[in-house]
Amino acid sequence: MRYASRIATGHLIPGWRNRFADAENLKKFIGRSPGNVDTSKPDEIRNPKGHLKNLLGDHLYTARFSGEIASKLNARTIAQRSPSFKGFLDAVMNGSRHAAG
Repeated sequence: MRYASRIATGHLIPGWRNRFADAENLKKFIGRSPGNVDTSKPDEIRNPKGHLKNLLGDHLYTARFSGEIASKLNARTIAQRSPSFKGFLDAVMNGSRHAAG
């Protein structure tokens, strides 16, 4: 998990929903609560991009800012709450299990 954590904190945390999976660190970074979403089930959040942009208010959401957020999140916490992110980490650590077409 150490290698995958480094990859994840290297700004490769895929998906808007996964920003909410580590609610504690997201809150510390943006300075406010993630609002009325169930952060224990990030894969079920509807319109996560819009929700995050609303939380940020006037701050422009850019790729650089996304990377800053990702660098503050804990990959283990996200993997515990997000089956899709856990699958991503598993694929990174073990290689894709899908045969090339």
